[in-house]
Amino acid sequence: NLMRYVDMSIEEIRGFETIKDAVDKNKFKEDRQIIWNLDEFNNFIKYVDDEKYEVLFNILFFCGLRKGEVLSLRWQNIDLLEETITINSTACKVSGVGQIVKSPKTVNSYRTIYINKSLKELILNYYVNEKSVYNKNINNHFVFGGINMISFTTLDRNFKKYKINSNSTDMNLHGFRHSHATMMLSITNDLYNVSKRLGHDSIEITELYLHGSSKAQKELAIRLENAVENKKNSNYGNFIQKLEKFLLSSLTNPAYDDKQVNEIKEVYDFVKRQQKSKI
Repeated sequence: NLMRYVDMSIEEIRGFETIKDAVDKNKFKEDRQIIWNLDEFNNFIKYVDDEKYEVLFNILFFCGLRKGEVLSLRWQNIDLLEETITINSTACKVSGVGQIVKSPKTVNSYRTIYINKSLKELILNYYVNEKSVYNKNINNHFVFGGINMISFTTLDRNFKKYKINSNSTDMNLHGFRHSHATMMLSITNDLYNVSKRLGHDSIEITELYLHGSSKAQKELAIRLENAVENKKNSNYGNFIQKLEKFLLSSLTNPAYDDKQVNEIKEVYDFVKRQQKSKI
């Protein structure tokens, strides 16, 4: 009996009956986050005609960054040689000040994630083009915007435009994180490392992103078999990888001018074509 533990009248206790949930749970269930699968993303990205936004949306989809994290990225955060992106800042709006860069929201938001090779190639081409614009060391420049990062409102406006042009479902920008988590969890059951990749404080948060991963074990088996097959021509592959890393280190060396970078890029592209011809 509640009256044994608290000193309240019957009228006061009945007052608890008037307390209601702050959130309409049924509405929340219906209003689930819209996500895109790979086909839907590929349909969307075909209509993105600006290289800057093409790279930005690819990073959001294939890396699962928060929009503030992607806007605050500088070129020094991207290591094309190691194929990583380091997140150590985020953008936010401050009333009366504007859009600023600050530390990430939590300790776990500090992270370094690996990027897939096709995304690396996309970023590399964008880097070379950006460097040709300034013809100097751009490591401290924002990846998206140069000297000044693009604003949240500009990003929102362009995202809306491309969604309309591609006739895509009305996913919001945060949906890229959900889409990335769902894609990762469809090919691996490693919830811990997916959580670390997303910069979540706990696995429980990542579980909220999960829309289903029943094919995980089958996909992992296929990937393992592909890895075994790729062992063929390993000596050639090792040589190409070393050459590719050497050329990448040269491409991202701020000591080279625009002409030298373009010449190195031509050699790099030739090596990549030779690599593809051997596959």
